[in-house]
Amino acid sequence: MSTLRDPRLEIFAREYARLKAVGTPASQAAADAAVEARYKGYQNPSKTFAANARKKAQRKDVKARVAELLAPKTEQAEREIEATKEWTTAKLVEIANQPIADAEVKTSDKLTALHRLAELNGWYPPQKVSPTNPQGDGPAEHVFRWKTPADASSSM
Repeated sequence: MSTLRDPRLEIFAREYARLKAVGTPASQAAADAAVEARYKGYQNPSKTFAANARKKAQRKDVKARVAELLAPKTEQAEREIEATKEWTTAKLVEIANQPIADAEVKTSDKLTALHRLAELNGWYPPQKVSPTNPQGDGPAEHVFRWKTPADASSSM
């Protein structure tokens, strides 16, 4: 996607992306971006102004543009997280592989390291399981049906 057709909306999207990249909360970033884009009421922003700014930030075209603008930062963050995960995994494996007789590392530390490895790599099953329908693609449904006298006599 290239720049947005509306120049004011493009300014809004760029400012919103910049503010999100530095960690500004979404609602504040939207309001500040709307002020920067000089939307009506920017001199004296009100609750309505902020609400309209948040709506603008939720538009599909604005979201796509912001994602495009943030893509390099997102990729860099993902690489850093993956490197951190690999380093953490290597350290936990190192602790878990210490000989049991080694007094330097306690058994509880080894067990904790194994537990953290399992959490980090998603080896544990989900903790909360909800019942599903027979097809497995939706929530379980239970139909309550009262027996009528006719049902009772037909079962005999």
